[in-house]
Amino acid sequence: MPLPTFIAFTVSSISKAVFFAASALFAAKFLTSSATTANPFPASPALAASTAAFNASIFVWKAISSIILIILLISLDFIFINSIADIISFILALLSCIFSPASFTTSFALLAFSELLLILSETSSIATVSCSTLAACSDDPCANDCAPIETSFAPDAT
Repeated sequence: MPLPTFIAFTVSSISKAVFFAASALFAAKFLTSSATTANPFPASPALAASTAAFNASIFVWKAISSIILIILLISLDFIFINSIADIISFILALLSCIFSPASFTTSFALLAFSELLLILSETSSIATVSCSTLAACSDDPCANDCAPIETSFAPDAT
């Protein structure tokens, strides 16, 4: 997977700065150790030591500046990552605001639908009991639930 341009630039800059700092450190160690040998090149050992120390300090300052560059590049990446995290948090908050009412509405609708089914089943069972009671009390056991309107439950006058 290819790296984005900004990240590739940051990685290459950090790699160059680390390589430069390592090279400067190696050169500073070499110059310092040459100043402490028994026969330094300039005639005066103090001059040789101070020259080597000065050259080493220049390399150290260059290494420090490259380390500061690395810290700044990492800090920029950290700021970039934090801004991405903030954007993701904002998007998730928006999604939760959008989907929470929808899920609440969906669950409320499912609850209402289940209550409707419960009421319908209770109503149909009451109608079944009512119809079976009417059929049992009628003169004709196979009578239809829809009896003619003329049928009257008044006692016979005979």
